[in-house]
Parts: sequence; C-alpha cells; structure tokens
Amino acid sequence: SRIISAPNFLIPFTSTSITSYSATGYKGGDLTDLLRDIYKKAGGDLEKAQRGIIVIDEIDKIAYSRSGGLEIEKAVQQQLLDFLGGGKYNISIGSSIFDFATVEFDTSKLTFVCLGALTDLRSKKTEKKHTIGFGQTSQSSEEQTYSITPQDLISIGLEKELVGRFNTYLHTDDYSKESLERILRESTISPLIGFKKLIESVGKQFVIDDEVYPLIVEQAYELNTGARSLQTVMNNIRTPFIKKLLRGTDRTIHLNCETVNNIYGKTMNRKGRG
Repeated sequence: SRIISAPNFLIPFTSTSITSYSATGYKGGDLTDLLRDIYKKAGGDLEKAQRGIIVIDEIDKIAYSRSGGLEIEKAVQQQLLDFLGGGKYNISIGSSIFDFATVEFDTSKLTFVCLGALTDLRSKKTEKKHTIGFGQTSQSSEEQTYSITPQDLISIGLEKELVGRFNTYLHTDDYSKESLERILRESTISPLIGFKKLIESVGKQFVIDDEVYPLIVEQAYELNTGARSLQTVMNNIRTPFIKKLLRGTDRTIHLNCETVNNIYGKTMNRKGRG
C-alpha cells in the first residue's frame, strides 16, 4: 500500500487579535504581518498561502461610536476592508538582507473568520427577548434565542462597507453551568487541571473535594464572562497557595468548600448577571 503525505493537503492557518495591529503609518503591528505569517506556514508556497485561513479575534475592539471614534480604529477597519475585498499586497520575505525578496500576495482567495465577544450587543438582544407583556411569560436566559444582523454590527461602530464583506453570521449561546463544569473537569485548558499539574510538579499531592467543582462553577457563572470566568476564579483561589507551594512543608494541598468560600469572600469582586 502507498501512504500519501498528509501535509500536502493541509490548509495554512493563522490567528491573531486585532488589538495587536494598526493600519500602516500608525504605531503597532501592520496587518500585512499576517500575510507574511501565513506565507511562512505554507512553506513558501504562495498559491497555497493565498488559499489559507486567517482568524482575527476581538473584532469588536475596533468598533467605535460615531460621535467619538478614534482615527486609528477607522484606519484599521479600512485596511481590513481591503483585505476582505481581495486586495493585493507586496510583502517582504526572507530572514536577512542576503535572502530578502518581495512577493505579491492576493487576499481574494483567503478565508477570513472574525470573532468578537459583543457582550453588550448580546445583552441588548436577550433583554428584548426577555421583555414580556400582559398574559405572557418570560423565558429563562438559557431558553432565549436571538440572531446577529448586519445592522447590529453597524450600530456598534463597524463600517457599513466592512460589515458588507461578511457573508455568514454565527453566534454561540451563553455557557451553561453544565458546560462550565465539564470544562473545569475535562478540558485541556481547565485552570483547575493546570493548578493540579503545578502542585504535582513540586512533588506535592493535590486533593479536591467533589463539592468544590459546582462551587467554582457557580462563582464563574455569576461573573458572566464565559469560560474566562473559570480562570478568574481559579486565579484568586490559587494565589494564597503559592507561598505554601514554594516554601511550605505540607505534602498535600487540600481544596475544600470552606477554603474556596473564604478566598472568594475576601478577594472576588462579583459581577452579577444583569
């Protein structure tokens, strides 16, 4: 039998936060850096690079109010518009002045995925669904459904022309307590699993009461900041243990409900669900 090399079929992919970039001429990274990055990940194959996928996070951070928008935000939106519209860019490649070269990169075949939290917009959309009249009953937050429209994005300060480049709109539902607990118990990005690995790396044992999981989840759910809220809660729980980990003589770190409640009461600034 013959084995076909899989990498030949892989699509080059890169991701970044839009907050790391600015339009050319402003302080900050240049969006064309993304083209150099995806060209490099394509192994110098320009045709392959031009068919790659670029994921741009925090797109809502370049939205601006019509009455007080920053010029830099407008400029970044304009260059992003050119990217999505199929602009051609000359990018420099090479690791030194001795192998320096320039290639023309056509972005018309790239697939762009733009992500944003849009927290305020989500709240407004669900509040409208929550409004009830005579004889009607209210939906719970987990039952509410809504959709994102182009006008919604324009209303928060994205240029109409830029919004017009997006042909598909998707949104995720709020995290349920069940999904947060699953992340906490099973995910490779679980801050609790990361804490356990840290403890074990210094030769100590980690013991956690099973009742602690729903307690951490409840605190994270109240913060209402998605999966990041688990990290916020765990950061506050972890901090008092650092000295014990580095200097303490205890061989076991025990996390129980009393400890979590005590830490939470002293350090957390709760942000309830509106």
